[in-house]
Amino acid sequence: MKDKFIKGANWRKWDLHFHAPSEYTCAKNDQFEGDSLQDKQDKFIEELKQVQDVSVLGVTDYFSLDGYKLVLDRKDELSHFDFIVPNIELRITPVTGSNKKINLHIIPNPEALEIDGIERFLHKFEFGAENYTCSKKDLIKLGRNVSRVDISEEAAFKKGLNEFTISYDTFFKEYNKLSDNLKNNILIGISNNSGDGASGIKDLQGIRDILYSGVHFIFSAQDSDRIYFSGKGVDSIEQIINFYGKLLPCIHGSDYHGSKDGSLICVPDLNRFCWIKADTTFEGLKQVLIEPIERVFIGEEPAIFKKVHNNQTKYIKHLEINKVPEYSDQFGKWFENVNIELNSELVAIIGNKGSGKSAIADILALCGNFNKPDSFSFLNKNKFRKGSLAKHFMGKITWESGVESQFQLDENPDPDELPRVKYLPQGDFEDLTNEIDKAKAFQEEIENVVFSHLEDEDKLSFRNFSELIENKKLIADKEIKSIQDDLQTAISSLIKLENKKNPNYVASIQGRLKQKREELAALEKPKEVKDPNSDNLLSGLNKETLEKIEKIKIQIDELTNLISSKKDTKQNLIVEKSELDNFVQDLKLKEQEIVHFQSEYKDLTEKYSLKIENIIKVDFDYKELDKLIKLKKDNIDKIQKEISGDQQNPENSLEGKLAKANDQLNQEQKKLDSTQKQYQDYLKDLKQFEAKKIEIEGDDDKTNTLKYFEKELHYIDFEIENEIQTKRAEILNYSERIFSIKETIVEIYRKVKLKIDEKIDENKSLLEDYNINIDASIVFKENFKDKFMNFISKQKKGSFYGKETGLVQLIKALEDCDASKVEDIKDFIRKIIQLLNNDYREGQNNETRFVDDQIVELDEFYSYLYSLQYLDYNYRLKLGEKNLEQLSPGERGALLLVFYLLLDNNDIPLILDQPEDNLDNHSVANVLVPFIRRAKQKRQIILVTHNPNLAVVADAEQIIWVDIDKKEKNKFQYISGSIENREVNTRIVNVLEGAMPAFNKRKQKYYE
Repeated sequence: MKDKFIKGANWRKWDLHFHAPSEYTCAKNDQFEGDSLQDKQDKFIEELKQVQDVSVLGVTDYFSLDGYKLVLDRKDELSHFDFIVPNIELRITPVTGSNKKINLHIIPNPEALEIDGIERFLHKFEFGAENYTCSKKDLIKLGRNVSRVDISEEAAFKKGLNEFTISYDTFFKEYNKLSDNLKNNILIGISNNSGDGASGIKDLQGIRDILYSGVHFIFSAQDSDRIYFSGKGVDSIEQIINFYGKLLPCIHGSDYHGSKDGSLICVPDLNRFCWIKADTTFEGLKQVLIEPIERVFIGEEPAIFKKVHNNQTKYIKHLEINKVPEYSDQFGKWFENVNIELNSELVAIIGNKGSGKSAIADILALCGNFNKPDSFSFLNKNKFRKGSLAKHFMGKITWESGVESQFQLDENPDPDELPRVKYLPQGDFEDLTNEIDKAKAFQEEIENVVFSHLEDEDKLSFRNFSELIENKKLIADKEIKSIQDDLQTAISSLIKLENKKNPNYVASIQGRLKQKREELAALEKPKEVKDPNSDNLLSGLNKETLEKIEKIKIQIDELTNLISSKKDTKQNLIVEKSELDNFVQDLKLKEQEIVHFQSEYKDLTEKYSLKIENIIKVDFDYKELDKLIKLKKDNIDKIQKEISGDQQNPENSLEGKLAKANDQLNQEQKKLDSTQKQYQDYLKDLKQFEAKKIEIEGDDDKTNTLKYFEKELHYIDFEIENEIQTKRAEILNYSERIFSIKETIVEIYRKVKLKIDEKIDENKSLLEDYNINIDASIVFKENFKDKFMNFISKQKKGSFYGKETGLVQLIKALEDCDASKVEDIKDFIRKIIQLLNNDYREGQNNETRFVDDQIVELDEFYSYLYSLQYLDYNYRLKLGEKNLEQLSPGERGALLLVFYLLLDNNDIPLILDQPEDNLDNHSVANVLVPFIRRAKQKRQIILVTHNPNLAVVADAEQIIWVDIDKKEKNKFQYISGSIENREVNTRIVNVLEGAMPAFNKRKQKYYE
């Protein structure tokens, strides 16, 4: 095997339409420079020697091999070309009597056919100077009625190229007589010059199918032809195959005729170079007939060149496995001088069971920083890593950038290092697709693919989707918590308001009002006693005593008013001090939060050489507050001392003075005569009556008074409902703010959904059988109904009375509620409140009910309802109508591969170890093969398979056959090359079950 083919099928330039200076070519259209034919040929060879970037030449001449013989004679001077083939250009007449001529190209295999044999084939045709004439019905049965003409005669040259034609029927009749060996070694192409697909030969209606069906490829660089003949245009692939029996590759050449006209050697017009991805052999060219779409590219260069050049750190160039120098094969030979060049597209590793296929995959993954060593199947602690065997061998990969990554085979990568390859080991694939309880792990795998679709600025340097979402949730939870404090305060206010509408509360107010009215009615005004003073009958003693009594009363009133005033001042000071104390407490909590925040972000700020204390400059100075609080407390103590005094001197206090004044009053009143005493008692009782009346009636802002209860009832009847509605609206605003925070999480999912949807739409032709849809939304938690009903006192009258009835009402409230829409959620909350405030059960006539009567722990319920604790972030992948948990192992496997191969935006190498084991045959054919074909266009894929059919049908660019020879002390051996390579092809057949004889027998038994 040639070393240049070990990387398998690579893109190379092929110029298959290239004229050399021959006797006829120069006579017909001499554009070659030189005096003599020999001079022209010498200059031509010198020009060819300067061409360095074309691998295959198709040396073209009209009707003969003269140009090819020239190049062949001087092939030693042209050793830089990999392969040189002859291209014999003929003219055929497609329609008898027509001047229409079609160029036909015959490319024989020079490695299998001698020149003499090729020329004998050419001599089967009669070239004539006369046109055929026949009727349309005789078109298929054309006979040869012209004489043979020797094209080397001078007369023949003078007649011109267009005169020497053969009928298409004559040519194909002779071609079809060839032996299978000759047919397998001769390829035929037809020129299509109009660039209009099959309509290019406009008068061929009825014949074109025969023409295109009879050739192997089209000579055309027109986009319209390439689209049409590959089945990518308005016609489907199936239609093109029905028309012509196959797809037809379009190839192109420079059609070089010499440099006199200014054309450059081996440079086609508009730089439309013909690139073929194959070995530079005749078998490689034939591979294009099997893969006409993916094996040919016409243009400046295939896209893979630029992709690899721009991403050299993401393509593995070379794998090397070797033993350490001191190892002497005591545990077996295993790996020695293993050097495998890797293709940049699809590499398939094949071999029989136990041949070491997974060894290559594991070692590539190890050197690519795959950090889940427990998933290895070959480099497993119970296999190759058992004992000390693995430490005697080294694995090394070289990236296209030249960077190397090397590991001893018993080592593991640093778990903090990002993997540079995506590896799906066989065991992991089985676990993910077969074990139902690992749906979460399967979801995580899908999410990692999803993560690749986020823009870098959205990934925020996180390594995977889970880390990103957890971080976003943490931030969202903090924001929600800051809102919940205010929400809870508002909820407490709402509960107080609603409690006042409760019939029990109203009844208690009404009862206490009634009691106050009864107390007022029961209050008896003292019977009036005439003032003895009005009769001027006072004795001197009574007069003096009464004057003292009046003075004492004035003093008592003053002391009473002063004490009351002092108490009011003291109470105000107590309230003010309490407010300040609470303020200090909140400040200290805030200070602790900031200290915690600074500590939390200290590492981050130090990472960027920042000082958190320079960024957050907050100074908490409690001196003024402490001073003010102390002043309030001192004033409270001072007033209390003024009112009550101290234990040593209570008589000096206001209350002591008041008690003394009352004693003096009693003493003086005892001095009065009975008449005066009776009158003074009356005044005292009257004053007490007036005071009691005022106490019962009170003011509307003084609790436990008649006027207060009257005002409270009026407030409940006419004002409180508006306040309740205002408070509910305020609380719903908090709910809306919380919802918007939750939406920031879902927005990440939605961004991904859009990207994935775009990918799905791009590949809808491949995904016809896989209706993948993604739900990115806010949803109700699964336990919401149970959680909600746990708050309900189910035996209390109301809409939710009874477990089943209550659940029905809840389900009705949820109807038409899209949890992703904030207005729907707000409407849902309003419905719940309405259901609690009115009895909507049948026969209850929407009777008014009260929330507090029906709910257990009302405060917790409102917090649950309004803080939207029952809403969750949803990112759910579905296949058709099935959730992940409902998928069969085969469906899961197919879905996972769809994501890895088609939807994954990661462009690091993808290593798959025997994915076909977990799929049915239908999924292999309809998922794995087409998706691998698509995926290899955007990333390097290394596929381990024990089914070479998979590698062949997926058209792997490189096949690596591996084997561990147990008779030779487990010596590892391998062969690498393309599918068309004979040696590799033989290995493919041998690995197939039953080898070629059994394969052929199966083929015979299958209906086509």
